[in-house]
Amino acid sequence: MNPAFLLVVLLLTPTQLRDDKNIIEDEIDFLEKRIIEIEKKIDEKDAEINKKDMELRGLFDEYKRLKQDLRETDSTGNDYDALVGHYDEAKRVYNNAVDQLEIIVKDRKALYLQLNESNLEFQLKTDTLESLEKIKPRAPNDWISITLSKTCQQLINANMSTNCPTYSQVRD
Repeated sequence: MNPAFLLVVLLLTPTQLRDDKNIIEDEIDFLEKRIIEIEKKIDEKDAEINKKDMELRGLFDEYKRLKQDLRETDSTGNDYDALVGHYDEAKRVYNNAVDQLEIIVKDRKALYLQLNESNLEFQLKTDTLESLEKIKPRAPNDWISITLSKTCQQLINANMSTNCPTYSQVRD
């Protein structure tokens, strides 16, 4: 038999169908809460990025001002040495702030990946639930068709002794 022509039929009882729907509904509820939680974290990261960006602008302006002062100051003397120390410190603080901003941005990217994954999973679960909603479960007795052999039918109809089961025996 060619496996490409294999047909799989899933028979769900009303209880199985209801249980499956309940499980998926619970998973959807969990995902909705998770998506809201991730979106809040992203908003927090955005606020943190904006705050850090404003801080960086101030640090960069200070760094730039000190660099300009270094160019304009005579390179001999105590003022120049003190200015170099302030410049080096401003540069270090600015670079540290840039590194911190990069970490925050990476965290936000990771949150966006989690959000995308959760949204995709949410969509799949929602589609699955919609598919399950369309299924109309059949009663268990609709699943089986019982047919006795012609010989058994004739022996039973003639009230003769036989080892053939009756319909009620097979159904039970």
